[in-house]
Amino acid sequence: EEGAIIGTRALDIWFDDGQSTPVSGELTENATWTAAGGPYLVTDDIVVVEGTTLTIEPGTSVYFANDTRMIVRGHLLAEGEPGNLIVFTQQPGNEGGWEGVHFENTLQDNRMSHLVQDGSDAGTYSVGVSGSRLTLRNVSWTGTENTVLEMVHPRVVVTECDFPSTSGQDVIRGTALDGGDFFRLKANVFQAASGYNDIIDFSGGRRPGPIIQVVDNIFNGVADDCLDLDGVDAHIEGNTFTNVNKDDPGREGSSNAISASSGSHLTVVRNLFNGVDHALLLEGDSDALFENNTVVNATISAINFLESDDAGALPGRAVTMRGNIFWNNTATLENHLGADRPEIIAALNVIPAEFHGLGEWNIGIDPLFED
Repeated sequence: EEGAIIGTRALDIWFDDGQSTPVSGELTENATWTAAGGPYLVTDDIVVVEGTTLTIEPGTSVYFANDTRMIVRGHLLAEGEPGNLIVFTQQPGNEGGWEGVHFENTLQDNRMSHLVQDGSDAGTYSVGVSGSRLTLRNVSWTGTENTVLEMVHPRVVVTECDFPSTSGQDVIRGTALDGGDFFRLKANVFQAASGYNDIIDFSGGRRPGPIIQVVDNIFNGVADDCLDLDGVDAHIEGNTFTNVNKDDPGREGSSNAISASSGSHLTVVRNLFNGVDHALLLEGDSDALFENNTVVNATISAINFLESDDAGALPGRAVTMRGNIFWNNTATLENHLGADRPEIIAALNVIPAEFHGLGEWNIGIDPLFED
């Protein structure tokens, strides 16, 4: 139709008049950075000390000189708006990169939202959280192939963020979830990663204490694991996993949408797995409730119970499969018939006939998918 709008896109346009407001050292009083007062240039490490709040208003640009970082031990409120983003980036004309934002032992309600973090690849990660609280919402990262988020004892919520492709580095790494800690991922997009690295690598966090929650995210591909969970209890719901395939047939190990080891206990519900080598690897005495998922076009098997051929390696302990659709997979189960065979219960699934005896009301009908 003539005059119809077929699409829109917002672009950021920066005007650089060569002027900037230099900042560095410890912030010992509350401060507010504004678009009109910037751009701000961090010439040396800047530290938001305990008891101090740094507020960064929408539209503000913050430049970082090479090898500098922001350290938050107090309170950071960096909240942009749709179409009026906050930008953290390296100093114009520099190519060495800066070292990211580090939250250290602060339980204030720290927030970064509607923000672009660019070029923070001089350190090992873009955002570090150690014993701290942080909400990330509508944040995107550009200009780095290193780890984006590194956490120890986090109290972190991540929603509607866009995570970049990495090569050789895990996108998110975390350990030690207990006490009042939490880690929740909801409605984020993870771009395809290449190389021998996971998208999320996490260890520690068991019931009745806090567990990680991964809900309604999109994982666009990886050559190793989307979720590599070591000694973790987790709730994984409503996610989409695609293009999870090993890129080098000669490399040890396997590629899995979800990998669980060291006695992990997983709840995996309402997810879509399409075109993956494996939807789920359960080994090392781990177990899972696998319910109302769709696994289609798995290139090796839907669920694998053992990755390693090493003597003494333990397979997964048990899986309960209920209400799932398994369709057009090379195999449904793998490494499930050994001497240490896992306990498998299956009911109310669309599943090949050979598995109908694992429980009640399993059927083998064509689900009639459409592209």
